[in-house]
Amino acid sequence: MNVKEDLEGLARRVVEKLQREPFYLSGFVDYHGFEKQGFPEGWLDSLVAELGQTCVQAEIVRVRHDLTGAIHIHRQAYARCVILGTRTRVETPRDAYAFLRDHWFKVDEEMVVDVPPGTPHGFTVRDGGVLYFLSVQSPPIIGEEEDYAGVISVPLPSEI
Repeated sequence: MNVKEDLEGLARRVVEKLQREPFYLSGFVDYHGFEKQGFPEGWLDSLVAELGQTCVQAEIVRVRHDLTGAIHIHRQAYARCVILGTRTRVETPRDAYAFLRDHWFKVDEEMVVDVPPGTPHGFTVRDGGVLYFLSVQSPPIIGEEEDYAGVISVPLPSEI
């Protein structure tokens, strides 16, 4: 299994299906300040089956406040994050940023942020901002004791 290629293909198919078959986003739960929602029962089954393995997790993540203090790593998981927007029937990213390795950058709809294991990363918005993204990970990020670590704070530069 090539995790990066598998996640690229799965993320692409999930976004395409979101464009065709949206579902109501109403079940967000807090996870270290990020708001996460899984997919309805059965919604991902055919897409995951195409991979030939089930060691993946996919969810929609929403960011509505400052999370510059939540830069972290996943020791084991590889993640592919696709920035969502109007094509997938959520708000367009507004004053939204991603942190990868050592710097912040502005994100826009359809951008992809690949996060290899052990890579410092995070997402944030400025006041009044909003960000939705699809996060597809392998192995699943379930037990934070095993795979959520190194939380640091990195201020958002004023010039971006």
